[in-house]
Amino acid sequence: MGRINLYKEKGLKNKIGSFLGYYKPFKNLSEERRLKRLNYGFDMLKKLREQYLIDEPELPYKDLPIKTDIKFIKGVGNKRAALMRELGINNIEDTFYFFPRNYEDRREIKPINECHHGEECLIIGKIVSFEEK
Repeated sequence: MGRINLYKEKGLKNKIGSFLGYYKPFKNLSEERRLKRLNYGFDMLKKLREQYLIDEPELPYKDLPIKTDIKFIKGVGNKRAALMRELGINNIEDTFYFFPRNYEDRREIKPINECHHGEECLIIGKIVSFEEK
């Protein structure tokens, strides 16, 4: 992701506010006016990027074909690719259609006295002492 130039950032908040305000009446416009507004908006974004970003965002695999074998993804390798193949993941496209069997929502932290037997819940505690046996 590109980094913001902090020395120039002062006016950025106002310019983004103006940009967003420019699109508030968008749904009430005719299709022709919407297209003009979109094209102008792309120009505005380009100018904001040129003015405030120090460098372009880095996209590590932007030109990698979707059917590329999974073992060629950085950090996968042959061993992990073999494990992924057992799950039916053979290429990049397969990762888009692989969904977890279940999901644990860990956003809600409960006090321990509100947890019930057999219930999975997230608590926060402090270890005050321990012994090694």
